[in-house]
Amino acid sequence: MTATEHRKARAGLDADWPRVLAVDVTEPVARRAGAGDLAERQRLRGSDALQLATYLTVVREFPGERVRFSTGDLALDGAARRAVRSLSGRQA
Repeated sequence: MTATEHRKARAGLDADWPRVLAVDVTEPVARRAGAGDLAERQRLRGSDALQLATYLTVVREFPGERVRFSTGDLALDGAARRAVRSLSGRQA
């Protein structure tokens, strides 16, 4: 990434930040991510499993809202898409 691209990315993040929901990692979220659940099933690293577990918690807590997931990691993005499809199937 060039310095100009970095400045543009940083400006975009700064502009979007007011719409970002920062979520604390709670014990239930950490357990869901690491207790052999998401990390093992989705073959994710610990921090990626925490990110996904937090996202899924928000999706469940705000069922009528459009909740976006953002990552540059293709494996994590795929895991998030599969998990949300699985969630949608159970809620239907």
